Amino acid sequence: MITPDMKIGIILSFKDETGKEKFKFLEGKIKKINIGKTKTSIYTDSIANLDAVELESNTQLISESKLILLDEPFITDGEYSEHCRQVVDYWNEYGAKSVLEEREQECHSIKCNC
Repeated sequence: MITPDMKIGIILSFKDETGKEKFKFLEGKIKKINIGKTKTSIYTDSIANLDAVELESNTQLISESKLILLDEPFITDGEYSEHCRQVVDYWNEYGAKSVLEEREQECHSIKCNC
């Protein structure tokens, strides 16, 4: 269950003026929770109107799989926020590879039919 003392985070991906992929971590405090008949909406100070079910689903996916989602909001805490900041700093300095890109490179290096 989402409570007003939680924070919402999102890692945004974009291209800079040179075309290089860059990343930015945004985090916002929950300002308002609106419980409607069909949907619960979450409002923060820095991220647009969010669906509570989507937030909880994304957060569960992150915690169970250890994946990092891009351009999808999630519930965060102090420890995970710091992890996100470090990952974004690393990606901005050295670039980012997806799990799928790494798997594809492994397959090509051992000449398998993946």
